[in-house]
Amino acid sequence: MRKENFEIRASNKLAPWQTPMPTRAVVDTGAGPSVIRADMFPEGWTEHSSRVPPRTQMSDASGQLLKVNAEVSLTIYVGGTAMEYAFLVVKSLSVPLILGWNFHRDYVDTISPKSQRIKWDDGTSTVAVGSWTGNTRPAPPRRGNKPKAHIGAIRLRQEVTVGPRCIQAVQVCCSVKEVHLVRERPVQMSRRKVLLHSAILKFSPDIPRSLYLKNIGDAPVHLTKGYVVGTATAYNGPLHVVANEGEPGAVSRIGVDTPDKPDEEAETSRRAEEGIDEGQPPPHLPDETYPKPEVHWEGVLDALRGDVDDLLEEYRALWAGQLGKVYVIPHRIEVTSGARPLPAQPCLASHASRVVIAKEVERQRDLGVIEPSSAEWAFPVVLVPKPDGTMRSCVDYRQLNEVTVRDVYPLPRMDDCIDFLGDAKVSSTLDCNSGYWQIPVADEGCDETTFVCHEGTYRYIRLPFGLSNAPATFQWAIDMILGGLTWNSCLVYLDDITVFSQSAGEHVEHLREVFAALRGAVVSLKVNKCHVFQAKVEYLGHIVGRGQLQVQDKNIRGLRGRLPRGARRTCAASSGCETFIGCSSRTTPKWHGR
Repeated sequence: MRKENFEIRASNKLAPWQTPMPTRAVVDTGAGPSVIRADMFPEGWTEHSSRVPPRTQMSDASGQLLKVNAEVSLTIYVGGTAMEYAFLVVKSLSVPLILGWNFHRDYVDTISPKSQRIKWDDGTSTVAVGSWTGNTRPAPPRRGNKPKAHIGAIRLRQEVTVGPRCIQAVQVCCSVKEVHLVRERPVQMSRRKVLLHSAILKFSPDIPRSLYLKNIGDAPVHLTKGYVVGTATAYNGPLHVVANEGEPGAVSRIGVDTPDKPDEEAETSRRAEEGIDEGQPPPHLPDETYPKPEVHWEGVLDALRGDVDDLLEEYRALWAGQLGKVYVIPHRIEVTSGARPLPAQPCLASHASRVVIAKEVERQRDLGVIEPSSAEWAFPVVLVPKPDGTMRSCVDYRQLNEVTVRDVYPLPRMDDCIDFLGDAKVSSTLDCNSGYWQIPVADEGCDETTFVCHEGTYRYIRLPFGLSNAPATFQWAIDMILGGLTWNSCLVYLDDITVFSQSAGEHVEHLREVFAALRGAVVSLKVNKCHVFQAKVEYLGHIVGRGQLQVQDKNIRGLRGRLPRGARRTCAASSGCETFIGCSSRTTPKWHGR
């Protein structure tokens, strides 16, 4: 939002029977959508709201993301004029109501800065009562939550063009002082297919600093002077001084070997490309000969076998076995107002159970998934038996989930995904390597993930299992990484990625696009769960492909021989169950041979 925007007196009402509520509104020509703060509504306002479209994102002038809760239709009264329009509802906003550019386009005729008068399209006019400069006092922290850290916008000092598949050093400036943590703007930067390397820098308003931009696309990206590439958040953690890596403006080519590069730089570049987190070293060095996924060669033409081999060799780092770190979007934990830290004691465990927990804690600590914690929050560790009889170590987050504000990002419908694969001739399935652990947890939410056991107290710095909003965050991250490819050449349901095509030649190109997007976002895959060039695939409990839909035998084995006569009619009356066990009477032209 720009500074020096007009402020007018207005009133609004949500329903026809309600009395209009007076408010102050900012006429902001620099804002795209029209926005209203959630606390401006009476209790029960959600009954008159509607869900926002998927991937709806907003950010303020500093690049900080604003969570959009819903969309409502309001009647705005200015003078004697009534204007009805749809507004986005956000929880944190420095002013009660903003009339954005879309509202101006429909109702505003002219705006006169000299006379501070706004003329509406019906001929009436309104005089501004003041101007809004954007300077407001920060809201006091809610009880039970940490205060928001100061955030500044990181802007380019000059225009720059980043070539395709290149990393380029750029000069930036920021108005903050002292040491800050650099983060990118995930939504805006991912749309341009440009990534900002995270860093910890000491800023000064008069001294430019150098950062690195990475173009993961196949076309050059031009950024203008003053473009906000990231945000700076105050940092109070440990610091390590490193040597200068080179002059600003240096460009390196992704995936191209430089003959005169020193051994240290070559090792650093190789580790970055393979997704190794230097902050948390892996427990062992990566194998030079990475395994490759299973290829069903009967579905590959002889003329394409060389292309398939070259493709898997080019992107072999995806299956290096290391844990990737996806910087697209961190997982944030927002608790309800008034929620207090919930401490807990370790659960009573036998000697055998303690051995299992100790090994799991050591494994997660070596992978850089957890770190020691001294937070007031704490949740116990419990053991859950697996189907093979072994035990799985889990954290009981049920109390935390009860006070967590639910994320509204939707998961795709399983039946839509299955139906969409009906006509595919060639398909490949990809599975993320410990997918949740590749998503970082926002710094302000790590304390809430703390768990306690006889090994000590630890907190997660990667997304743990068991959180109520974990599936939504992971789905959101993968959808952003594969934006433009989903529902065209691939389908995503949590960590299951299915690439589909109508021919083997087309499938090679579709796989290349998906592999490039995953490697650019530093996603790692599990080799033993990736299968390439299949005629039929196992997907969400079904076997799908070549116009046929079948249920996996393991899911209906217990029903075989036990269904009484007339069971098909009984199943048809059970909501949803008939489709899963193959008793549905619906007809879909795609499917044959049920």
